[in-house]
Amino acid sequence: VVVAGLKLGAPFLVPLAFSLFLAILAMPLLRWLVARRWPAFLAVLVTMLLLAAVLALFVLLFLGSVGELREVGPHYYAQLNERLSYTVDWWQAKGIAILDWVPLKWRQPQTLAELAGGTVKGLLHLLSQTTIVLLTLVFILFEALVVPRKLERLPAHLREPLQRFSAVSQELQRYLLIKTAMSALIAIVIGLWVALLGVDFPVLLALVAFVCHFIPNIGAVLAAAPAMLFAFIQYDLVQAIVVGVQIRVIPRCAP
Repeated sequence: VVVAGLKLGAPFLVPLAFSLFLAILAMPLLRWLVARRWPAFLAVLVTMLLLAAVLALFVLLFLGSVGELREVGPHYYAQLNERLSYTVDWWQAKGIAILDWVPLKWRQPQTLAELAGGTVKGLLHLLSQTTIVLLTLVFILFEALVVPRKLERLPAHLREPLQRFSAVSQELQRYLLIKTAMSALIAIVIGLWVALLGVDFPVLLALVAFVCHFIPNIGAVLAAAPAMLFAFIQYDLVQAIVVGVQIRVIPRCAP
C-alpha cells in the first residue's frame, strides 16, 4: 500500500524531495547571509540566484552532451552491434556460449538504447518541473528562517523533542554537504580520467557519475556502466573492463 501510494504521489513527491534536498544544501549560505544582517528577502534571493546558476550550468552541460550523443547515435548503434557480434563469436569459439546467460530481451542492442532513452526522459521530466521546485524551495527557505523563533515560543516540554529533531536535521545537512562535495570531486576526476583515456563524452560521464554517487551502495557501479559501454563501443571488451575497474578505484582513493 505504501509503495503504491508513493508511486501515485510521485508527480508531487519527487519535486518536493528535490526541493528539500536543495534547501538543505542552501541553508548554510542562507544562515551565513542572515547572520550578517542581510534582510530575509535579499538573503533568500541571493541564495536562489546562486542555486539557479549552478543548476543552469548543470542543465546546459547535460543537454549539450546529450545533443552531441544524439548526433553520433546511429554510428554508435552500428558500432555496438558490431562489437556485440564480435564478442559473442569470440567467446563462442572458446566454447563459452555467453548468450545462454543473457535474457532474450537483453540480447537486443536496442534494449540498451531504450533504457538510456528512458533515463534521459526521466531527467528531462524532472527538469520540466523546475518552476514547482523553485517555488517550493522559496517557501521552504523563508519558513526555515522563522522556525527557530516559533520554537522559542513553545513550552519546554514541546520544545525539547523538536530541538532533538533539529540536531538530527543538522547532521543530515552536514552529511549531504559532504556527500555533494565528494560526489563533485569524484565526478571531476572521472571526467578528466576518461578524457585522458580517450573515451568519448567525458563531460556527460562526469555528470552521470556525480548523480549516481548519491545512490547508496550501487551508485559507483552505475557510474561506471556508461563509461564501460562507451569504451566497449570505441575499443573492445578488455578496455571497457579496464575503464570500469579504474572508475571503481577512484572513489576508494578519495580522501
